[in-house]
Amino acid sequence: GGPPCAIVHEEPQLAEAAHWQTGLRFPSVRPLSLYVNASHQPELASKDVMVVNRGRLVRDYTFTTALNAMRHRHYPHEFVDQKKGMPYEDMALYRGAVLLPWDLNLVMFNDLYAMTIPIFLPD
Repeated sequence: GGPPCAIVHEEPQLAEAAHWQTGLRFPSVRPLSLYVNASHQPELASKDVMVVNRGRLVRDYTFTTALNAMRHRHYPHEFVDQKKGMPYEDMALYRGAVLLPWDLNLVMFNDLYAMTIPIFLPD
């Protein structure tokens, strides 16, 4: 054998699925996103709200376009797509973030939460 290793799941749901499939129990520890190293500062934030997208899918662009089309004319914020490869420091400069979860184990939520940026999620 090689060096010892530990198995840890990032979500309780994954730990339960692994237990169901293998009969083995492993702990789950949610990501702390300590690597983010950026913090939302409302007094420095732009008026734009970032729409988090994955892989720049057409539906993401269409969703952002639809959000802007439905805005009330007096609503002060514009919705903009997340830029590819955008650093966390740039993300923290937006007024808020719209996140449409595409996966149960989405680390981006933890990253945004660590930045203390307001997050808008569907219920």
